[in-house]
Amino acid sequence: MKESAIAQHLLGLSPKARVWVGLALVAVAVAGVLDLWGRGVIWYGSLALFLFGLVLFVGGWRELRRQAVVAAELGRVDAEWAELRQAIAEWRRRGDNVARQLQQRGYREYFVRQWIVARAREEGDVA
Repeated sequence: MKESAIAQHLLGLSPKARVWVGLALVAVAVAGVLDLWGRGVIWYGSLALFLFGLVLFVGGWRELRRQAVVAAELGRVDAEWAELRQAIAEWRRRGDNVARQLQQRGYREYFVRQWIVARAREEGDVA
């Protein structure tokens, strides 16, 4: 099934823009349904617009929250980097799984764990 050009454009928006556009679409859809409901007509286009707006809103909201979590974890990496370098070297010497150890330390985002391992490799701490 081919997506329309409008749908492709809306799904390509930034998370913050998706939240606002999603809210606007939901509001327009609700207004349309309420207007037509009093006339005894159910307009399925408004329902579809409502659902699409809801998908945009929820997707944008979740992505904004994920970006905040990633930013917080990256800030934590910078604060703990000296300690992390030593811990990674020790984990490697023991043969532990570095990603698993990082997850146990509270680094939940896959991207952040991979970034830590790559940074440690660049600095020569991990083989």
